[in-house]
Amino acid sequence: MHADIIGRLYDVALDPVRLDDLLDDWERLQAPLQRAQERAGGGVSDHDTPMRRMARLYRKTRRPSRPPVPDLTDHFRRVAALLAQTQVTRTLRPEEVELARFARTAAFAVAPSLRIASANRAAQVSLSAQQGRSLDTLPFDEADRLVLASRIRQLLAETSASQGRATLLRLRRHGSDRIVLLHLSVVRPGDAPAFVVVVTSELRWPETLNRTLRDAFALTPAEIEILRALSEGRSLRDIAHVRDRSIETVRAQIKAILSKTETTSQNELLRLTLTIMEVVPDGANEIGAISGQALPRLADIRISRATETLEERPFHVLIRPDGRRVEYLLLGDPKGRPVLFTHGALGLCRWPGALERQAQAAGICVVVPVRPGYGASTPLPSTANRRQEVVRDMAALMDRLGIASVPVLTLDLDVHYIAHLHARCPGRVKALIAVGGTLPLTARAQYERMGRWHLFIRAGARYTPALYPFMVQAGIAMQRRLGRQGWLRKIFAESAADRALADRPEAFEAIDVGMDIMMREGFDAATAFTEEVMTSERVDWRAEIDAMRDKVPIHFLHGDDDLQMVAETRRELAQEYPWITFHLIPNAGQLLLFQAGEIALTWLRKYQ
Repeated sequence: MHADIIGRLYDVALDPVRLDDLLDDWERLQAPLQRAQERAGGGVSDHDTPMRRMARLYRKTRRPSRPPVPDLTDHFRRVAALLAQTQVTRTLRPEEVELARFARTAAFAVAPSLRIASANRAAQVSLSAQQGRSLDTLPFDEADRLVLASRIRQLLAETSASQGRATLLRLRRHGSDRIVLLHLSVVRPGDAPAFVVVVTSELRWPETLNRTLRDAFALTPAEIEILRALSEGRSLRDIAHVRDRSIETVRAQIKAILSKTETTSQNELLRLTLTIMEVVPDGANEIGAISGQALPRLADIRISRATETLEERPFHVLIRPDGRRVEYLLLGDPKGRPVLFTHGALGLCRWPGALERQAQAAGICVVVPVRPGYGASTPLPSTANRRQEVVRDMAALMDRLGIASVPVLTLDLDVHYIAHLHARCPGRVKALIAVGGTLPLTARAQYERMGRWHLFIRAGARYTPALYPFMVQAGIAMQRRLGRQGWLRKIFAESAADRALADRPEAFEAIDVGMDIMMREGFDAATAFTEEVMTSERVDWRAEIDAMRDKVPIHFLHGDDDLQMVAETRRELAQEYPWITFHLIPNAGQLLLFQAGEIALTWLRKYQ
């Protein structure tokens, strides 16, 4: 299983959608560690930072007395770095999406006009394939170019049932006896003209791969050259001759490479090399902004965009004494009676259009602070206490808007922020309406009952925090590859109610627009998301929620198809917190605000 997981980790770097294949084996591998951590004790001090907690727990898991869980940290770190380097920073055309799967092999797309619609870097270099050029510019014999054009016409002329149908051609490079294999397949996007993807047998060694191999595995220049020769299919005798070394010396160098890369055979070594070759960028211009290291352009995100059902809303700005920027939205009636809404770790800062209009008609102003690291709100330094700073931002925003006390609506994990707000600023929280909310979980069984993706994300934050940033980075990369609609279907596949939201335009538009503050062109909130979930799972805030008893009315609204708060867990929490009112909403899931939001709005109005 250890070897399988290492292979699947690098598969995730190649195709983030394959993260789904890792979940079950990962849970079985980590179960002993999670049980050991539960026996060792739960929460940590609120004065800890996420980085300190990660380091302390990681040191504990490496002690010999712990269960024999293989150390995968270095592999996770490498794959996370590769995923960060390959972030998509703009909306890709269908041809670019298809070609994004190929970096090592020269590949290009051909339009019905028989001109090149797009070409990856390898094809541009090895075949001089450039967007807009005709097939006549490719370096093949004239007769072979005619064969290629004829086959492309045939594929495009076939019926739509031929989607994905492929053919293989053998063409000769002009002026030589060298044969190049071409794999042709037709792609028919639903909203764009069909095109043919041509994948060739031509390989290209990216310029940045040397640096990646050096940084990730400490390979020397000589070892990198040998690895490159192996990837080109050269024999040991040929490598030794070119390098003017003995075969025994080359074998010794290969043995050193195997040791440094933690691979056991040349086949495994080549698989690792080719996987990294597929995902490593060719140069700095192709690297997207890495999470936490770059701020988005403010002009891109000052407006929460309009859709068929949502109105455009401007982002307002509060500047904190330390110079940090805090954005916030005002939904509903900007001059109405205030309620505070927290957007959850996914950044769901908008409501469905009909619900926003109901709030406006009822004279309600929904104040939505955008937390540090989301949107253009300045990220916090790694040493900051996130709970304290978020609560201070909330209190400062209430002061800015002249709000003495307010009913609060939270999503998902955000209840702990409001418990901390009440602890630091008593009297500011009139009531708490927690939609799909969660309370402190105290047993591993409460995690095991969750849906597989929720278990992966939440248990990972609690039990394996040293590896957690990779999990988040991989999940975000998967979202970029699938698109938000496909991602929503994947993550909530086990909840019919939540999965159906992807096909309900008004609900999905609110989710999609809201998530702009988490993932949008040029930036993402991976670091903020990591800190959000880590803080919720690793801080013991039971005393703070208990301190709200008899002081703040609290209502938890859960759907009967919620993958986090399943029936048995809800019963346990209701027994542990008898003074909290729990409401079960039929035919709804964790995202019930986007299915039955009027119920939450009704409760908010009771406490205004």
